[in-house]
Amino acid sequence: LYLLAKTRFDDRQYKMALRDIRLAIESSPRDVRYHGLYADVLQKLGQHKAVIEALDRASLLDSTDPVTYQKRGNVHFIRRNYVSAISDFTRSLELNYAQPEVLFTRGHSYLKAEQPQQALQDFESVLTQNVSFAKAFSGRATALAALGRHEYALIWLTKAFHRFERPRDLSELVFARGKIFVLM
Repeated sequence: LYLLAKTRFDDRQYKMALRDIRLAIESSPRDVRYHGLYADVLQKLGQHKAVIEALDRASLLDSTDPVTYQKRGNVHFIRRNYVSAISDFTRSLELNYAQPEVLFTRGHSYLKAEQPQQALQDFESVLTQNVSFAKAFSGRATALAALGRHEYALIWLTKAFHRFERPRDLSELVFARGKIFVLM
């Protein structure tokens, strides 16, 4: 049932996947993977409160799974509950620090929670793990601007342009620079 639900999830048949994963959970309620997929299906159906509940159950069954905390942090971020998101991302990183995406999203959560110094530290950590992550450059610059260091943020962003060739990465940097100009 789990594999059937996963296949249907991958085929975007979310209502059928939901039925199958519920049956799988009934047959084996202690399997963490089932609750993780259940949360993924519920998220696709826009049921964020139920996603949190499913991930709570998954974390009770296995408190050492960083993906569960990452998923729950993402849902808290979507629901604009930034303090809870930061807490879940922190737990995920405690379990596996080599997650630049999670570190970036926690930094973004810190920015939303108006804690730019912590955000700056996260973005800098991302850049030490992956220097080709354009979003981390723009996040770092946004954190610097939030700290009142607008000119330094603009200079730093401009220097980052030579690192990237992909239009998407360059547009990320240009957009961040534009936001900083607006803040000035």
